[in-house]
Amino acid sequence: MNNLMKILLTVSALVISIGGALSFYYASQSYYADSLIMDSEGGVALFGYDPVSYFSPTGPEVGEITYEAEWAGSVWHFQTKENRDQFADNPTAFAPQYGGYDALGVSKGYTNPTDPLIWDVADGKLYLFYSEKTREVWRESQLATIKQANINWPTIAARLKYADQ
Repeated sequence: MNNLMKILLTVSALVISIGGALSFYYASQSYYADSLIMDSEGGVALFGYDPVSYFSPTGPEVGEITYEAEWAGSVWHFQTKENRDQFADNPTAFAPQYGGYDALGVSKGYTNPTDPLIWDVADGKLYLFYSEKTREVWRESQLATIKQANINWPTIAARLKYADQ
């Protein structure tokens, strides 16, 4: 066997090993999530940001402890009683998609934590992201990414629910 063949076989083995390890790592991420709704260590969804405020012209604002509601196993904070009541009437209209996990990550089959200040509203739905870069990539192929994330989310959500039990 010549040197070129040995090098190609070595590189191929490395690529397969690294790819397999990364696949295992990303596939296992959902098993270690704390909740179906990504929340802070204190159990507060969106790190205390008011989910209704994402749909206002001013954008996200930190909610008040005075106005809180519980939904989907997490506590949610709101700026006003009106926002809390709006959320209570229809939480799925305001809650972030994919439990608040990174929309791009979900489209690829795993969960990533998110930054509540890196967000987008598309077609009346709230999406959160891990970083500015993941939001940028998501925006480049938004429809395809949403479609794939919608396909992946039920499986990921089932694993997250399992982790809660």
